[in-house]
Amino acid sequence: MFRSRLLAVAAAMSLAACLVSPKLALCAGDPWYYDLGGHWARDYVRVLWEESVTDGYIPSVNPSVAKYWPDADSTRAQFATLLCKVFGLPPRYPENPSYPDVPRSYHLFWNKPGWHWIEGAFYGGIIFVPRGDYFRPDSYITREDAVELLIRSLDLESYAASLSLAEVSSILGRFYDSWSVSQNRRRSMACAISVGIIKGYEDGSLRPRSPICRAEAATVAARSCLIRMIARRDSFSPDGDGLDDVVDFDLTYLRNRGIASWQAVMQDSVGSVVCALGPPGGTGPPPATVSWDGRDSRGNPAPASRYYYQAVVTDQQNRQFMSVRRPLDLERHVLSAWLQPSVCRDGSVLTLGAMTSPRATWVSVVLADGRTRALAPVDASSLWQLGIVMGPFLPIGTQTALIKAWFGDTTREERLSFTRAEDLWLVPSITPNPATWGQRVQLGCRTSSSVARAEAKVLGLDVALSADGSGSWQAAVTVPWGLSPGFYPAVFTVWTSFSSAQGALSLEVTGPNTAGLTYVLSK
Repeated sequence: MFRSRLLAVAAAMSLAACLVSPKLALCAGDPWYYDLGGHWARDYVRVLWEESVTDGYIPSVNPSVAKYWPDADSTRAQFATLLCKVFGLPPRYPENPSYPDVPRSYHLFWNKPGWHWIEGAFYGGIIFVPRGDYFRPDSYITREDAVELLIRSLDLESYAASLSLAEVSSILGRFYDSWSVSQNRRRSMACAISVGIIKGYEDGSLRPRSPICRAEAATVAARSCLIRMIARRDSFSPDGDGLDDVVDFDLTYLRNRGIASWQAVMQDSVGSVVCALGPPGGTGPPPATVSWDGRDSRGNPAPASRYYYQAVVTDQQNRQFMSVRRPLDLERHVLSAWLQPSVCRDGSVLTLGAMTSPRATWVSVVLADGRTRALAPVDASSLWQLGIVMGPFLPIGTQTALIKAWFGDTTREERLSFTRAEDLWLVPSITPNPATWGQRVQLGCRTSSSVARAEAKVLGLDVALSADGSGSWQAAVTVPWGLSPGFYPAVFTVWTSFSSAQGALSLEVTGPNTAGLTYVLSK
């Protein structure tokens, strides 16, 4: 968009210079062309002639009688020069000519130097011929090459490049000779048709490789520059976040047209007016700038979509002129995030996911440890995902996951909560079980590594268990003599720094085993 703004400023300065000092060398114009008469392109040529941007043939024997030669083929040099002047690109005078066949001495006509204008078009970025190649200035320019130059002049290259192959085929398919459009010109030709610059012939043809005559060259140039409306960005996002919420449009027009009224509108893809920019039926010339906040004519937010903007002016003779219809993308950045499970224990996986619309360039999450982790895109969709194995790098308890999505210069974020539950478990054991009077019983407990203390309550005793250094705890008790046979509960309790847990078993106590005893009688 930088070049668009540069062109707009340069054009305004150039036109203003013409108004202030019409005798300046850059703005000196030809006498009116007597060979136009009732020609169909007379009004278009007249518009450009009034701006002193046309070049005709002026005979040396009678300089007051000029010819435009409207039906002659336009040469490549003539068309490049016309666009250079129409779009306000200054002439350039490099030390070495850019093209070997366009020397400093090159003339459009015998009395019309052209080298500096072709250099101006080259340095302005509208010529597609690389430096050092042959420009072929006196060869006729084909319609498709003229369209390529015009699309570059209007800074519509990015829009043309964005057209899909299906869109290009659909647009060009309206014309029976679309197959003859050169492969490297199909997108620019489709772009020119979609924005209304090229309409084709009445027989349904495009004739892309046919010469474009000087009358046609003046017509497409005039249609493109009578009124120009250019957005300062190709897309915006009226989300209320303070970033790109409003888009500004610069309006420039030919000062000599005597503008009586103006209007600028936003349209949807089928041409329906979404809203008008500026007062209805604005009188006088348009302002330098208008803005759109993404709302329709009823004040409701317009849905995310591709829109088209266009300015219309009416002159004092009630003739209406329209700017090129240009695209503008309205985007509403959406981030929808989630995580599972909401309670996560050490060793388990915390899964974080996000959906973005449109597709974000990057999505990340920041947890309590302060580390930024990137979510990975799932295929080519707008789904993003990340799995994190839970562990002691995060504190115990409820905490926040900050998920953030980047859409170019715009970001969206969402905060989610989850709980890191402590990894606390125990597996108690009693050996032997059952046991009898006087027998030594081993109390054991395998636990998670976070356990700091373990205890067992059994047979009415509080027994502290000792750790053996490998997540196991041990202690021993003796079954009292005379204890009634039966089942006795054994409750194991373990503690960490934050919580505790319990587990229970039953100890079976039996009476003394007398089957193997030998009784001796004595006096």
